[in-house]
Amino acid sequence: MTDPVPSNRAANGPPDAPPNTERLMALRHYHVWDTASEASFDRITELASHVLDMPIAIINLIGAERQWFKSCVGVDAEGTSLDISICTTTIQTPEVLTVPDLRADDRFADNPFVEDEPNVRFYMGAPLITGDTHRLGTLCVMDRTPRHPTPHDEETLARLAQVVVDELEQRAAERKKHAVLQAIGEAFYTVDTQWGITYANDNAAEHWGEPPDALRGRVVWELLSDAERATLEPTLRSAQREQTAVQTVYEDPEAECWYRVHAHPFEQGLSVYLHDITEQQAVAQERTLLAKAVEELNDAVLITKAKPIDAPGPPVVYANPAFEKMTGYAFNEVEGKTPRILQGPKTDRAVLDGLRAHLEREQPYEGETVNYRKDGTPYTVRWNMAPVCDEEGTCTHWVLVQQDVTERNRRETALRQQYNLLSQTQRLAGAWELEVEANTLSWTEKVYRIHEMEPGTPISTHEALSFYPEEARMRLQDALDRCMRTGETYDLELPITTAQGNARWVRTVGGVIDRDEDGTIIKVGGAIQDVTERKEASEALVAAKEEAEEMSRLKTAFLANMSHEIRTPLTSVIGFSEMLKSIDLPERAQQCTALIHKSGKRLMNTLNSVLDLSQLEAGAMRLHPNEIDAVTVLQETVHIQQRRADDAKVHIQVETPTDPVPVTLDQTAFERVVTHLIDNAVKFSPEHSTVQVRLHASSEHLQLAVQDNGIGIDETFLPHLFDAFKQESTGDARTYEGNGLGLTITKRLVDLMEGTIRVDTTKGEGTTFVVEWPRHAA
Repeated sequence: MTDPVPSNRAANGPPDAPPNTERLMALRHYHVWDTASEASFDRITELASHVLDMPIAIINLIGAERQWFKSCVGVDAEGTSLDISICTTTIQTPEVLTVPDLRADDRFADNPFVEDEPNVRFYMGAPLITGDTHRLGTLCVMDRTPRHPTPHDEETLARLAQVVVDELEQRAAERKKHAVLQAIGEAFYTVDTQWGITYANDNAAEHWGEPPDALRGRVVWELLSDAERATLEPTLRSAQREQTAVQTVYEDPEAECWYRVHAHPFEQGLSVYLHDITEQQAVAQERTLLAKAVEELNDAVLITKAKPIDAPGPPVVYANPAFEKMTGYAFNEVEGKTPRILQGPKTDRAVLDGLRAHLEREQPYEGETVNYRKDGTPYTVRWNMAPVCDEEGTCTHWVLVQQDVTERNRRETALRQQYNLLSQTQRLAGAWELEVEANTLSWTEKVYRIHEMEPGTPISTHEALSFYPEEARMRLQDALDRCMRTGETYDLELPITTAQGNARWVRTVGGVIDRDEDGTIIKVGGAIQDVTERKEASEALVAAKEEAEEMSRLKTAFLANMSHEIRTPLTSVIGFSEMLKSIDLPERAQQCTALIHKSGKRLMNTLNSVLDLSQLEAGAMRLHPNEIDAVTVLQETVHIQQRRADDAKVHIQVETPTDPVPVTLDQTAFERVVTHLIDNAVKFSPEHSTVQVRLHASSEHLQLAVQDNGIGIDETFLPHLFDAFKQESTGDARTYEGNGLGLTITKRLVDLMEGTIRVDTTKGEGTTFVVEWPRHAA
């Protein structure tokens, strides 16, 4: 007898060892424990009993707590506990265990199988050893009388034990194969060379609606519908005949399903995989339909990749025929390029910025801007853009649906103009309508009164035009003809002579009122307003403007004349006073001479400033920019100003680049700006202080800074700093002399030279003026 796990016992009984976990796991792997009897194992026990002439033969598997008989001959039992097992000893022996007389062996003499039924005396057992050396149980034979088997008998039993193991291995392999085939997830079956089904997994059985066992042996053609057989039979026969794997797709109309079939030949027949692709086919058909719809759309469709957002931009992977029609670009001309090739000078940057923001957030976007066709023609496009995301929600592509709305926008603009025209009609004094084909004109009462006619008097188009002078009549006739022919609106102000002979000005507007079904213009109309008073007021304004211009001209002439009349004697006064200063005169005479000279210079400076400002305000000053060396011109100008600074006991410090700084500026204007700023800084600086003049140049700009340590400027005066004749201290009690024009002229000159000027000042600490020009000013 045998039992599952060996055990370590006393010397007079089988060892009683604890169960081997790996061995038990191997036993479970074969899925044979506690299974029904099987003919293949029963044949082995019967053969062992017959060949070895033994009344008892058992295939015994040893578990954790008991031994179980998979097959037995001569014993009416299913197993025993391990305590009375002889086979637990056998599975621990390297070869066949033979006990000629169990009663004579102390290990087994008191075993219930020996003392009681079936009263065995002889035992021979071979361990069932798997390929990975696990001992699952035994194949044993027993007799009720002592025996002495031959070595040949022991070898026979060992070989039969190996047959048991082979049967177990084949069983495991079949089970593994079955599990693999069941796990395929598709219907799978095999047929022999006569087209009989030899195997069908559960999915195949479900497909045909019959159990797997009921399918075995059936001819496969009997299970197919006519539609299936028409497609599959030629395919399967071809695979078997050519011994080549094939696949096909077919539809089963009765089941409303689509299948993909793979057939693989092998020596005994064919293996067939049947995959339900109904859902995929529906998706494919939907995609085909969608693709066809996109191809037929009147709107242009572009598909791009999602990245990159930065230059050069996401590349185009698809464009439909409508895109080519709209832009002139064929798909192969834009494939791999970006939609930026459609942009141009009038493309709205703000719209593109909005587009980029939505690209970065992977959000849909609608926009409208100007694009350019392949031939350079601009057109207005409106697009809707949406992201395409994968199953994980990652944006992979963008779809852009574009419409050319150029004509639509033009029509909308025309409609708005027409609406505005009609709105104006309601506000204006009178309205008119003209039936184009009948040439019938009608006026409202107010139009009659504007023309000083009796309301309701029949009026023709010819008569209506006769109120206008010839030139005005021709303009109105031409505008009316275009309106009736093309729908173009008009808005004119023209003179008329009323029926009573009075001269008036009228504003007349016209546009399309109605069209027929073909779009032909059938009625035009508009409004007429008496604008005589406004026209007269406008003419008065024109006259006033002309008078002002004449006054400006006279002012310029006056200033020019005064410049000549004052400058000539003033030059003499300054010259003679300069000469007198060099003569040794009495102290009082020297003081008077100095005062005359100073006052003359001050008056000359004021005169020059007034003349300069007059020219700047009148726009009469013209600049003549040329390339100059800013360093040289600055140093020369400072040198001229040094004498005035010396008189004021103020030091001028100049910082310039060591190399020449070529700039394109008007030299005279540049010198005047430098002179006014230095003169201003010296005037407001205390004695023994320093005025800093700094010149810096970059590749694009030239910067001049003039800094003093004077009294500074009050914050409340800064808004008026560049106003003419404005000074922070005013009146007879003012501390500093001046006419208040130096900074005004400086600001006007800087503006004229396309530069900028700013001031940084702190009251009581000093002021810095910073001027900046482009190095290549216009």
